[in-house]
Amino acid sequence: MCCKVFRCFATFCCLAAAPATAEEASPPALTYSPWTKFCVNETCFVGRDGRYADCAPVVTAVFIERNGDTQKTLHVTLPTRVSFERGVRIIIDQSKPIERPYVRCLASGCMAHYDAGAELIDQLKQGRMLVLETVDKANSPIRLGREPINLPDGRLARSAMPR
Repeated sequence: MCCKVFRCFATFCCLAAAPATAEEASPPALTYSPWTKFCVNETCFVGRDGRYADCAPVVTAVFIERNGDTQKTLHVTLPTRVSFERGVRIIIDQSKPIERPYVRCLASGCMAHYDAGAELIDQLKQGRMLVLETVDKANSPIRLGREPINLPDGRLARSAMPR
């Protein structure tokens, strides 16, 4: 079970993305994994990743929920070539962006943590599109999630989301 947790978490952390600039053609569409939930001991993880057809995950989002803890966390991971100082913004549908600093960068990607209170969980359950915006070290914008990512809906998907 420990290997499954490590493999899933490593999958969510291995990232590469192309910057979006006016001169470049738009990158190919991302393919998103289904929302997946698994639990180890008293901690549950709910996540999905987005990747181009021929590479490792480009973007990941993982909820972490500890049994008995009312606080949930949304971990967002992006490529290591992001500007660590600039942080990352998440936008759900047309809502106001929520910006957070990166908390750490590993060889596999840079992570930001969002407090996933009831309001954020409700927005995600009702939402249709999650967009992540940041800049790379050359100050070129990176915007992922322009395509709808089918946030969890329906009985089965809702059961996978944190309560």
